[in-house]
Amino acid sequence: MATTLSQNIPKTTDGSELAVKITEYHPGKVAFILDGVELGVANALRRSVIADVATLAIDMVEIEENTTVLPDEMIAHRLGMVPLNSENLDRFVPNYTRDCTCMGYCDNCSVLISLHARCNDTRTMEVTSRDLVVGANADGQSRGEIGRPVDDGTPITLVKMRAGQELRLTCRATKGIAKEHAKWSPVSAVGFEYDPHNRLQHTDLWHEKGTDPKQEWPVSKNARYERDSRPGEGMDWKSRPSRFYFDVEGVGSLKVDDIVMKGIDSLIIKLSGVLGGLQDLINPQPQGLGGMGGATPAWAPDGGAGGGFGGPGLGGAATPYGGGGMGASPSYGGVARNYGAGLTNGAAAAGSGSVWGSTSPAYATGPVTGTGFGGPSGGGGGAWGSTSPQYQP
Repeated sequence: MATTLSQNIPKTTDGSELAVKITEYHPGKVAFILDGVELGVANALRRSVIADVATLAIDMVEIEENTTVLPDEMIAHRLGMVPLNSENLDRFVPNYTRDCTCMGYCDNCSVLISLHARCNDTRTMEVTSRDLVVGANADGQSRGEIGRPVDDGTPITLVKMRAGQELRLTCRATKGIAKEHAKWSPVSAVGFEYDPHNRLQHTDLWHEKGTDPKQEWPVSKNARYERDSRPGEGMDWKSRPSRFYFDVEGVGSLKVDDIVMKGIDSLIIKLSGVLGGLQDLINPQPQGLGGMGGATPAWAPDGGAGGGFGGPGLGGAATPYGGGGMGASPSYGGVARNYGAGLTNGAAAAGSGSVWGSTSPAYATGPVTGTGFGGPSGGGGGAWGSTSPQYQP
C-alpha cells in the first residue's frame, strides 16, 4: 500500500513531529516509516522487536527412540527452530518456566508436544513439522491453535527415514524471548535504514579509483521518500537523522502488526522502569523496615517500642534472640539508645555504658571480669574475644 509522503524530512527529533507511515503490509511483512524521533529511539525499537517479544518454542526434548541417521542433539536443535503459533500466548501460557511454581512443567508454563513416526515402506519417508501433535491440557480443555507448528503450505522437514527406522519423542514448548535464544524470535529479519542518499555521510562508500560511487552503490527503494543533495550543496554538520525505514518480516508465530505493537509495549515498560529508578534516586523514600530507621524493633520478639539502626532504640523491652538468652536487659544490653548514645551494645548489668565494648560489658548481665573489644570492663563482664567467659549471666 503506497503512501504519499513529503520528501522533506522532519527538522526535530523530540517527538513534536512524530509520524508513522505504513508503506507495505501483508500478513508476513510490514514496512513503515518512523518520523521525528532520535536515532537511539528508533534503534531501540528495532532491538525490542527482535529480542523482547515473547513467543513459544520447543525447549525440552525427551527422545525415547531414534534409529534415524541424525543424532539426538541435531533433531532436538531442529525441533527448537520450528516456529510455533503464539497468538494469545499470555492467556494460555501465563508463566515463564523460571517463574512458575510447579516442580517441572505444567499447563501454565508449557505446551506438551509429541511425535511418533516409523517408516514401513521401501521408499524414503520425510518426517515434517506436520507430524508434531499438540497435547491437550491436564483438565481436558483446548487451547486452540497455541503451540501448533506454523504452516504456510510447505512443512518443515525434520528428518528423513528409510525402512525400519523410527523416531519417538516428547517435547515441552515454553515461553521465552530471543535474548535467551534466537529460537524465540518472532521475526526472521528487521530491515532498518536512514538517510538513503547518504547526505549525512555516516557511511563511507568505498569505490575503485576512477569510478562513480553512486554507480558502485545504488540507492535503496527508500530513496524515493527523500530528496538527493543538490549540485554544490554542502553537508550540514549539525543535521541529525530523523526519518527511519523499517521492514519487519515475521516467521508466522505472530502477526507482524502484533509483533511491532508488542515491541513498542516492551520498550515503554523498560523506559518506565528507568524513569522510576531515576525518580527514586532524586526523591529517595524511607525504608520503613523493622531496622534501618523504622518504628518497629530490631530482632525483638516481644515488639518493643524502639526502632533499630537509627530509630529510637535497638529493640525495647524484649531481649534479643529469644527473650531471655544473653541477659535480661533490652536488646544488646541497652535501654533504648542508638549505637553510641549511652547504654548501647553493652551495659546490661554493670558499667555506665558506651559503644561496642568500651567501659561497659557487652551482652552480659552479670559481673564477669574481662575486657570487651580491648577496653577495660566497668565492673561487669567482657565479650567478643575477651579473657572472660562470654555470654554468661
